[in-house]
Amino acid sequence: MTPRLRSGRRSPAPLALLLVCSVLATGAIATTLAADNRDGSATTPVEKYRAQALERLMTGGVSAARAADEQPDLENFEHVFHYAFEGNDEEGRRFSAHDQGTDIEFFTPTVQVRDDAGKPVLGADGQPLTEERDYAVVGSYDRGAFVFDITEPEKTRYVTQIVCRQKQNDIQIKQFGERWVVMLANDESGALCAGPKNVGPTTLRGGAAVFDVTDPREPEPMYNLRVRGGVHNWTWHPTAPVGWVSTGDLPGVVNHIPVYDFTDVDNPVMTADPATEGGPHDITFSTDGKFGYVASENNVRTYDATDPAKPVLLSRGLTLASYVHGTDPTPDGKTLLVTDESLVLGGFFASQTAVCPGGGITLFDTSTTPMRPLSYLLADIRGQSPDHRACTAHVGRFTPDSKHYVTGWYIGGVRVFDISNPSAPTEVGHAMMPGTEVWSAKFHKGQYVYTGDLGRGFDVYRWTGPELGTTPLG
Repeated sequence: MTPRLRSGRRSPAPLALLLVCSVLATGAIATTLAADNRDGSATTPVEKYRAQALERLMTGGVSAARAADEQPDLENFEHVFHYAFEGNDEEGRRFSAHDQGTDIEFFTPTVQVRDDAGKPVLGADGQPLTEERDYAVVGSYDRGAFVFDITEPEKTRYVTQIVCRQKQNDIQIKQFGERWVVMLANDESGALCAGPKNVGPTTLRGGAAVFDVTDPREPEPMYNLRVRGGVHNWTWHPTAPVGWVSTGDLPGVVNHIPVYDFTDVDNPVMTADPATEGGPHDITFSTDGKFGYVASENNVRTYDATDPAKPVLLSRGLTLASYVHGTDPTPDGKTLLVTDESLVLGGFFASQTAVCPGGGITLFDTSTTPMRPLSYLLADIRGQSPDHRACTAHVGRFTPDSKHYVTGWYIGGVRVFDISNPSAPTEVGHAMMPGTEVWSAKFHKGQYVYTGDLGRGFDVYRWTGPELGTTPLG
């Protein structure tokens, strides 16, 4: 997420730098891409696609004011569970306005079977019985993370809170043998919270708080991994014990990708630290782990990740966006989805300035070099944000069938797009609840969507539209 103008969050000087860098970068990209345009229109393919998407919205589109309505606005969704973090902090602290749910991830550990009183159930041999159960871990902007049992999604149960008084708390989870590890990201905006042990120089403020969640009922702090420039997001390689760090938070300031080997999960070591142009904001790997895609503010970078501990840059492509936020390859690898978390239209520089739909999504053909833009997506919502909350594309995920993408759109709620034809994608469903400000929305194991919501906390929705891919991403 891009920093928002709030009391105590960012000083005017960095924000001014952020705005200037963003505007200059966008102008430079537009000029570069327009140089190859030969039809006299002085527009790039992405500009053309965006104009077409906006024109479609003007003939329809849901009013942004509906995001503040008291009634849910659901298309192809049923709302089945809600948990508000506000008022449920285990230390009794108050949440700031619109600072509840952020990122969300999932894991399936083997745990002891418990009775209604929480005591282990014993088998005939007198040993505790075990079973696999599904869990979601939901970050909160400055309250750590909340753990939920989602084995039966419509009977979701709160489990515990990982108390952590640091900012951001984007979530990543990985299994190491019989151990499950959660990383909570900290981008230098507060003290790390995972106990006294530190890996890396203690002079560094930011990094990641590392917890063992093998027993989800009793998370245990492991150590604070201190990283130069902090950790805005963390991404695990899908086939190796290696993680890449997204350090980007302020444009033009933190431009590198620290890479860590976790072969010894208790003592990770940095193996590479390639420099970038533009701070890496989000990183995603192809399903097979061969490629790493980096959203780097004003450009998209592709790396050879065959040896993930030593990434090799393959290409760097400019893209027209005020802030290149995320890169999501389809599971089949044929299409790359790039999100623009619009800094200006999204309302990040001043309150009451967000304009829906804000920044959108560009789909690229990965078979060409440079990648060829295929289309531009905007959520079916338009107008001025009814209050100071943001409105722009943010964090989502593909279903494993490569045909559908679900994402959070802040006050636009949950949006689902059919990209079976990436040159002509369509929106096929949405969910907007009262007070919604969806940071992240992700499918997991079937027809359910789980959200981290800055305004509401944690929500579970059941998809009621055409069947979507059900194989877990792993």
